Amino acid sequence: MLPWVMLPDVLDEFKFQTGKELDTYFYGAYNTIMMLGTIIAASVITASLEISGYKTGACSQPESVGFALRIVMSVFPMANLLLSSIFVWKHPITEATRQQTKAAQQKTQCPSLPTMSRDVATETPSDDVVISTIT
Repeated sequence: MLPWVMLPDVLDEFKFQTGKELDTYFYGAYNTIMMLGTIIAASVITASLEISGYKTGACSQPESVGFALRIVMSVFPMANLLLSSIFVWKHPITEATRQQTKAAQQKTQCPSLPTMSRDVATETPSDDVVISTIT
């Protein structure tokens, strides 16, 4: 979940630093990495079940299968979380740089608009507008 939250900030920072909008490349790379992660996870689970002696279709499995599943479902995700935390910790975008990027974007996206001097609520429709109904 955290990468999806960080990706827009990374895209904004990249655009701020380079002036280029390469959102599709970033999303494509992110999805490719997620797919590779899914493939690796499925391969690790399959290999661990094979090594532990899992028998397809058997009603009872060896005790080593339960141990392998506990390791795969606890140790590997924990190691992945710790590794990911290192990358998140080293991520150069802080709240201060995010606010700076946001301010720079607002300057480029919404230049100061002229203020309207008339009161729109008391304005009456002009005579050149014709309203007709079809019966």
